[in-house]
Amino acid sequence: MDQIMYVLPSVAVSMVVQFFLAVAAFFLVRLSLKWLDRIIGFDFKDWISNADHMAVSHYLSYRILAVCILVGLIVSGSL
Repeated sequence: MDQIMYVLPSVAVSMVVQFFLAVAAFFLVRLSLKWLDRIIGFDFKDWISNADHMAVSHYLSYRILAVCILVGLIVSGSL
């Protein structure tokens, strides 16, 4: 039991840090995608108003997923 109590604070701090890093990375991904859309002049409001709802949801979710995987590869050093 003493070993668990010795390791528990560092495990808790590590979990909190990893959670905040994941949240920060997600918001960084969202900001970078908005910035890239602004650079190429892509207007989501116009596209969303004329597109099918299912197509819009698939496009946005796959785009965020792809960038999150890319950021995960970069952070882990696999890329």
